[in-house]
Amino acid sequence: MKDSRNIIKASDHFSKQFLEIWSEANSEEKIVSYYHFWSSPLWHNSLIRVENRPVLFRDWLLKGMTKVEHLMDDSAKFVSLSLLSKLYSI
Repeated sequence: MKDSRNIIKASDHFSKQFLEIWSEANSEEKIVSYYHFWSSPLWHNSLIRVENRPVLFRDWLLKGMTKVEHLMDDSAKFVSLSLLSKLYSI
C-alpha cells in the first residue's frame, strides 16, 4: 500500500480511496509457490523492484507484457533481453 501511494498520485478523494482499497486487496508480502510467482504482475508489484522501487515500463506493458511469465521461456527460465526485444519488438 505504501508503494502505491508513493507511485500513483490521485487528486480527488474517490480516486485515493479506490487506490487504497485496490492496494489492500492486492497486497502480498511473499511469494508462496512457483505458479504464484509465474502469474504475478510485473508492474507496480512491491515484490519486484529496481533500485528498491516497484516499476512500470510502459513500452513493455503496451506490448502485452503484464506478468512474470512473459519474461520466461517454456522451461521456466528467464529469457535474455535480446530475445525479449525480438519477441515483443521492444
